[in-house]
Amino acid sequence: MPYGISWFRYISFLTLSFISTACGSQVVHLIYRPLDDLDDLIEEAFQNRLSELQNQNDSSFNLGQGDKSVRGK
Repeated sequence: MPYGISWFRYISFLTLSFISTACGSQVVHLIYRPLDDLDDLIEEAFQNRLSELQNQNDSSFNLGQGDKSVRGK
């Protein structure tokens, strides 16, 4: 086995590391609850993006009208 350890030690270390990782992720999701406000964050980001796109469209529309007024003179 790698680094001269026995199969038993290798498999037990692998099993314990997997259990530790699974328990850690469970603790994070039970205590910190990172996904509870996910819907609110998505809605806020969507509204921000929508307002940015509207501002870009308004500014490009104003620039287009400015060009027409310059050509008319």
